[in-house]
Amino acid sequence: MPIRKYGNVAEGKSAVQSSTFPPWSGIYQAFQAVDGSRYPVAVKPDDSCSCTASVALEWWQVDLLEKYLVTDVAVLQREDDPSGGTNLTNVSISVAQVSGGPFTECYNTGPTLSTTRFETFKCQIPVYGRYVKIMKLVKVNFCMCEVEIYVLA
Repeated sequence: MPIRKYGNVAEGKSAVQSSTFPPWSGIYQAFQAVDGSRYPVAVKPDDSCSCTASVALEWWQVDLLEKYLVTDVAVLQREDDPSGGTNLTNVSISVAQVSGGPFTECYNTGPTLSTTRFETFKCQIPVYGRYVKIMKLVKVNFCMCEVEIYVLA
């Protein structure tokens, strides 16, 4: 059977994050990063970005509902990024078969500054699993306007 590459399997799936900023407003929820909207501004009219608070090791996770061989993770940054374009630096992307892990690293951005608004990270080695977690490795708000996961099956 030939290997097939699928399009974005994350859209519309259930997502959670370590915290939400600001916690009282009801916006910037985890699901907003997989709502299918590539609108890169966090505020109205679309409110389609997720943002965490500013504490250590903030993370965002999506449940793909099935196990896949994850090959690429694409992230749309905020156009009005409050972290000055450093949102996708010091980020680890990992995959697990169960929600609590163990997680296997797919990609680690390191401290390299990302100036691209829509960045695709190719897994160093494709990773099999159902849950994809993106973790910020420094203390700062972590905002993403869309996350797309590409897989093989």
